[in-house]
Amino acid sequence: MGEPTEFEYLRKVLFEYMMGRETKTMAKVITTVLKFPDDQTQKILEREDARLMSWLRSSS
Repeated sequence: MGEPTEFEYLRKVLFEYMMGRETKTMAKVITTVLKFPDDQTQKILEREDARLMSWLRSSS
């Protein structure tokens, strides 16, 4: 079997992201693979930080 294609890799990363696993890390991978502009990447990562902080506040 050959190397996994970029599409297959992205599909696996998106699945992990959508399942809520390591969302900030997965968001970084997604924005890199899809070559998001820096401003969009920053907004996405800030959103992940806000989501994490909200989760931490609600679970304590």
